[in-house]
Amino acid sequence: MKKKKVWIPAIIAIVAVALVFIFVVNPSGGSDGNPNGSNPNNNHDPPPIESNWIRPGKVFIGNYTAGASISFEIEIHNGGDNTAEFSVAYRFPDGVIEGYSKPPSGVPNWLYFRSGDVRGRRVIVPVESRGTCIVQITLKAPEGSELPNKWEFWIGVIDKSQTGMVITELASRVLVTMQ
Repeated sequence: MKKKKVWIPAIIAIVAVALVFIFVVNPSGGSDGNPNGSNPNNNHDPPPIESNWIRPGKVFIGNYTAGASISFEIEIHNGGDNTAEFSVAYRFPDGVIEGYSKPPSGVPNWLYFRSGDVRGRRVIVPVESRGTCIVQITLKAPEGSELPNKWEFWIGVIDKSQTGMVITELASRVLVTMQ
């Protein structure tokens, strides 16, 4: 009887996790700390049209208070040759930036997604080939919620047309600082 090689699935899992971390970065820059994306004084090349990407890679929410409603947008680009559906949803972070806490457990229930007529706690949006789509995300923690001073959560975006053993997820980090 021949032994099965059990280390192959482990390698595939490690590669999948590495891909998630690689694609968390904003393809157009934006890591310069500017809350509005990349610094307009930097000459970044535009994101590639033939690749899937999201922006911004980081969203900064400052002076937040429980009970307040705040909205932000994420742009999704389909670099494929066909229209594709993208799942957009809350994602618990694999790790957080130094100085930030992991998110409170209620965050998935405090988020609302909207793109055109598609709305809900999680959305699946169609994006034309080589086109983009804007998803509006609203955060509203209940008034009186006990929240850390600085906390982070992610918005995960997955192209649902992917097949195979490795599925790539793009993620935008949302960094919240309380008032």
